[in-house]
Amino acid sequence: MTRAQERLAARQAATARQELDGYERDLAAWQPEPPEGILPWAHQAYRHGLLAARDDLRRELGLAPAATAITTATHEARG
Repeated sequence: MTRAQERLAARQAATARQELDGYERDLAAWQPEPPEGILPWAHQAYRHGLLAARDDLRRELGLAPAATAITTATHEARG
């Protein structure tokens, strides 16, 4: 791998880590009750999207997906 390729890979990994941090922050600040005017199912669908995107980034970075998030999402989907 050339130095340019190494620098590009490092920049891409740093960007992915920043995105992952953003998803982690959004999930930590998540409010279980939807804001006024937002349907409950849409609010939960958005959260599930955040979880899926976060887990995809974790896989891309070589990290295992957070098992608790998968368990929580599965449990909530079952009601």
